[in-house]
Amino acid sequence: MIIYFVYLGTFCLCSFFDFKSDKYLRQFCIFSMFFFSIIFIGLRFHTGSDWYGYIRYYNSVDWDNNKYGIGYQILNIFCKSLFDDYYAVQFFASLFFIYSVFHFYLKNTHYPILGIIISISLYFNDIYMSQVRQSIAIGIILLFSDFIFQRKFLPFLFGVILGISFHITAIIALPIYFFRIKTPKTMKICGVIFGLLCILKKSIPISLLILGAKFLPGIYGNLVIKYITNPMFLHGSTGGSYFFAKLLLGLLIILFLNPNTEEDQVYLNCLVFSSILSSFSLAFSLFRRIEFYFGFFTIIAYLKVLNLNFFKEKYFKMLAFLLLMFFFIIPYTKNRLAKPTPMNDAPKRYVPYYNYLNYPNGAQYRKDWCE
Repeated sequence: MIIYFVYLGTFCLCSFFDFKSDKYLRQFCIFSMFFFSIIFIGLRFHTGSDWYGYIRYYNSVDWDNNKYGIGYQILNIFCKSLFDDYYAVQFFASLFFIYSVFHFYLKNTHYPILGIIISISLYFNDIYMSQVRQSIAIGIILLFSDFIFQRKFLPFLFGVILGISFHITAIIALPIYFFRIKTPKTMKICGVIFGLLCILKKSIPISLLILGAKFLPGIYGNLVIKYITNPMFLHGSTGGSYFFAKLLLGLLIILFLNPNTEEDQVYLNCLVFSSILSSFSLAFSLFRRIEFYFGFFTIIAYLKVLNLNFFKEKYFKMLAFLLLMFFFIIPYTKNRLAKPTPMNDAPKRYVPYYNYLNYPNGAQYRKDWCE
């Protein structure tokens, strides 16, 4: 258990380099955290989720077995021919994703380490330690996000198509290109308030989904209904009170922040969509997978709170920085301290932690969620 707190704690200690003027010391610090992440996450062994099914696919993959998309198929065949080890696939997927996250926040915010901390805390169980294919797809979207701000639709479209070759949900990221447009503040406020209402009354999302399914052609509408009524997804995500507090923070940012650039519009519009999708995920868990694509952009919107006039003074800004960090590490801390239950056995897949470089024989017999 302690290793997980050492991992995030290292980032928290280094977060003060977000204010450090020494360029080379800051770069060394960020590179060290990047290397630590690659060893810790990229070389995990039977820890986290979504490895059992992918190992089975790796063992049987060939040019005729395109079960998971052409991009992931090529990655598996490439690693199989050069390394003959599934964990090379996992390593390169994590390497690419972690590089994309670091690059994205280093380029788009003055507080990149805090941005990375928040992303780890919110998405550690989901993207960092599992969902290998989707992590690659999200990494591609983050790398190609530059084309959103450069108004280059075709290159960004290519990035979305490339992401789809790893995970079909990448198509959800396409609308982000159009989030550059200026939307009224009242519309953003209404969107977040709607998300808050959906948290208070979880029947709203389900009713809307069923209503929307009725307007789809027969086979597609029936498929949506089938998913909506599937107990596997209907239980929703956990942490309603925390989501509520997070949406209230987003509402305050929208109220007091005046977007001056197209980048600001993208981040705030993503915040609104993230708020709605997060509230929907509490009733229907599949929406959490969609929220990831907006969530990494939304984190920059949360960091904008440090630019508000309230925190012009250095000490007030530092205080706000610390409060923001402590607020967003709550999910990580809560998940690390959670005990296994009949409805949630995820803690069993994280404790103890195993690494490919050094693990006991017993680690080979740990079960994944799908076994």
